[in-house]
Amino acid sequence: MLPEQKDLMYKHFPQLVEKCDLEHILHELIEKDELSKEILNEISLEDNLRHNNRCILFKLINLEQFNAFPGFVEALKQNGFNELVSSLENNYKRITKDNQLHPLDVNIDVKLSTQFYDTNEYNRTGFYTTRSKNRGHVLLVNNIKFPAGNEERHGAETDQENLRTLFEKMGLTVFSFTNLSAYEMYFKTQEFSKNVPETKPDMAIVIFMSHGLMYQNETMIISSDNKMLTEDSFRTIFNNENCALFRGKPKIFIYHICRTVLENPMRETMTDANRSDTQRTYSDMLICHPSVKGYSAYRNSIKGSWYIQLLCKVFMEHAHDMDVESLLKKVDEELEIVSSMPWQLDEGHSTQQTSTFQNIAFKKCYIHPGLYEEDGKVKHFSQT
Repeated sequence: MLPEQKDLMYKHFPQLVEKCDLEHILHELIEKDELSKEILNEISLEDNLRHNNRCILFKLINLEQFNAFPGFVEALKQNGFNELVSSLENNYKRITKDNQLHPLDVNIDVKLSTQFYDTNEYNRTGFYTTRSKNRGHVLLVNNIKFPAGNEERHGAETDQENLRTLFEKMGLTVFSFTNLSAYEMYFKTQEFSKNVPETKPDMAIVIFMSHGLMYQNETMIISSDNKMLTEDSFRTIFNNENCALFRGKPKIFIYHICRTVLENPMRETMTDANRSDTQRTYSDMLICHPSVKGYSAYRNSIKGSWYIQLLCKVFMEHAHDMDVESLLKKVDEELEIVSSMPWQLDEGHSTQQTSTFQNIAFKKCYIHPGLYEEDGKVKHFSQT
């Protein structure tokens, strides 16, 4: 369920427990193939209506792989609970219209650099030189629709457009793809890592936005055809042995996926079996996540995700004179503010999110939006 749908279910929890026979509703959803019959084995039902209603509600609300809300509301309507259905539908329309669960409305307007910061004057530690006209390549993969098994990621289109606009205005080249299968994701990434232009890019930014989860302490990315790929399999593509194009260059990975824990995945898992023990196989990498292990990443069904919206906001306002790690720290500072706002609609239910990033031998990196050097002269990218 979407966060706003979960909030509404919690808000109407007492009425649903007292007025409905949710076991009957559950069987109807199973008969319509909107839920798997295996769900019955996961719910402890007794000879007590209120107890059963509570157990069923908690199960439906916390389903990660299915959006049970539309079918649930329709089943309530078919069983004559018109007043309750009207309240759920009206409140959902109001929340969606007013965007009460999201404070952001980002209009991408990048503040451009007026000077270069990749010099010894500004850095006491190692740094990358990022001032060529081929500033960088961005791979952007956004899985929104999933034929079966996962809910549609409403609002993700906004994230994709904002990121594309942000990096293009900064002077980077964006390769954007939507709804890729597991094999398409893997081979598009391979192609991106080996597609050598006339001059090497200064940096690589790789962004995957999709459903995701943790399994056996590994982060899994779910493809549009509902298969799982390990996060490490993509990192391997860009290590120093496999990727000559970006060897010694800054590589920034942004995985906008949830990392809730699943013990027994039912999907096919793809992984890269070639593991190298060579020293310094991995370097110059920054791995970014919108949440810590075991937690979700919040996304509004209209304006997009908290993390991506804040990342766009911070980067467009501060990348002109701040390095990437400082930008990511500022993103989390703003994320803490957003998470602390009063989204709580019912006692005991709130929204919190903490972003993380991992530095793998990654030096100081400035994007220098809008600015490049050619034949010893400072020039500006066209903003069109």
